[in-house]
Amino acid sequence: MTQNTNALYRFFKRCSVGSIIVNHYNTFYDDATEDKRRSKSEIFWQFFFFIGISLLATYLGLFFTKIALDSILTVQSILTPFLFSTLFIVADKRHGIENGTKRYRLINDTIKNIAFNILLSILIIIITVIYLVCLPETSDKTTIVSALFCNALNILMYFFILNQMYVFIMIMKRVNKMFD
Repeated sequence: MTQNTNALYRFFKRCSVGSIIVNHYNTFYDDATEDKRRSKSEIFWQFFFFIGISLLATYLGLFFTKIALDSILTVQSILTPFLFSTLFIVADKRHGIENGTKRYRLINDTIKNIAFNILLSILIIIITVIYLVCLPETSDKTTIVSALFCNALNILMYFFILNQMYVFIMIMKRVNKMFD
């Protein structure tokens, strides 16, 4: 079998984050049962609630202001390196634990959740910067296209922040179990 050596293919392959997303959602299973398959209904309800809350907040006019976006950018800039540090600490806890045990799976799932949360942090930083750049100085300059674009960014911001908080709670719960 020949491998694709196209430079453009390799360029995009190096920054592919699909496995991080898939691995994170593979941790959505009930550990109390023998069934270790991903719970698609739980993932559906997570998306349904977070998209619903995001749409509702935007519909009610709860838009991010420049001050709020600056605060989010500051928090995410601190949280991202913290998550990287946590990733290495948790990964180090795997040392000496037999592969396939419940404890190993707990640590491995936590690593997948932390990696996904880092990805969310980076996405939130990028969206926040775009939102800050596109945010009109006054409402006089707002066109229909820029208003729709700001609405879309607002929905994305709420969705990713809610998702990040949810994953952060998952991580805290798993880290607590790990250190018990």
